Amino acid sequence: MNNYKMIIQYNGGRYKGWQRLGNSKNTIQGKIEDMLSELVGEGIKIIGCSRTDAGVHALMQVANFKISKNLSETKIKNYLNQYLPQDISI
Repeated sequence: MNNYKMIIQYNGGRYKGWQRLGNSKNTIQGKIEDMLSELVGEGIKIIGCSRTDAGVHALMQVANFKISKNLSETKIKNYLNQYLPQDISI
């Protein structure tokens, strides 16, 4: 199992906060998990170092995730930055 660390920045104005919510995918965590899951072809859950409320921004939020595939950090970063909304970057 490979463990990857991400440093994330985002403008939270359009989102319901960091943490994945059961009734909404409009969270930062939800958006990133969806893109990672598409990349690796399996459900991915990420763990953030902290949470933000709705509308709050972050510059250096740290999160990690584990996958069985061995992908380069550059490939993951480039994929996420290409497909995530422009107000979220890795």
